[in-house]
Amino acid sequence: MKISKKLNLLTSVLVFLSILGLSGHTASAQTTQTMQTNLWPSNPNWQKYVQAPTSRDVHPVKVVSISR
Repeated sequence: MKISKKLNLLTSVLVFLSILGLSGHTASAQTTQTMQTNLWPSNPNWQKYVQAPTSRDVHPVKVVSISR
């Protein structure tokens, strides 16, 4: 009786890992394909969303903290 329970548990675990492995492989293949097709947006105007100074001359305003 104990051997059959262990065998059933082992079989269940192996089936679960097989299903998990197959579904993970499919998802990673789809992700890789999506990443390869969308390397750059069709309208690359992302610079307007960058919060940075407009000029190259940047000076610190104040020191917030220091570490020793």
